[in-house]
Amino acid sequence: MVDARLQQLLARIVSGYLEVIDDELLQRQIAVNKVASAAHRNVSCRAYDLLRAGAGQMQSLDKFGLRAVAEQQHLSALQLKEAIDADFRALSEAHYHRYFNMAERVIEY
Repeated sequence: MVDARLQQLLARIVSGYLEVIDDELLQRQIAVNKVASAAHRNVSCRAYDLLRAGAGQMQSLDKFGLRAVAEQQHLSALQLKEAIDADFRALSEAHYHRYFNMAERVIEY
């Protein structure tokens, strides 16, 4: 359940930065580059797995089946990865404080 929720959060963030334009090419690049990415994961999460593993070497996202959304096209692959990481961290922390920190306070009483 936690993994599914984290995937939902990540997919929501990734879709604000990237879109998958060729799912088959994305899968091929994941396999060729030996990136750990489960096939059952959401396509946006798989795109992030590839970005996380190779953003520093990616010169052209379209060669990986990806495209930056219009508002983010000025960012490099590495900058996209860093922005996604920062947003995911912030959203994860907010989610934690909202649901888990609240549960800890309830248990204390």
